[in-house]
Amino acid sequence: MHPVPYPKVVLTKDQKVYLDIKIDSKRVRVFNGNKFHLELNPNRFPIHERVNQANILAAQVYNKLLSGYSPFQSPNKHDIHRKTDIEIIKLALIKKIK
Repeated sequence: MHPVPYPKVVLTKDQKVYLDIKIDSKRVRVFNGNKFHLELNPNRFPIHERVNQANILAAQVYNKLLSGYSPFQSPNKHDIHRKTDIEIIKLALIKKIK
């Protein structure tokens, strides 16, 4: 297992912030938490708060990476192992109607 690097907060010339992370020898730029299923977008905040919000996003992304989450693996929409019986029946009904 490779060590997980802490995301670096970068401020661009036009005052946008992003996280620069190297995951599995690939450079990843994260402008918001969407890839990690996080509800945080630092660039929607006023300019003077963006770096602070990006640091919060960096901490949350780092925790996800430590727990083994990979942004390169797309989640399966119909992962039955994580659904309740009612959700499975609803999915089957929707598929049957189509």
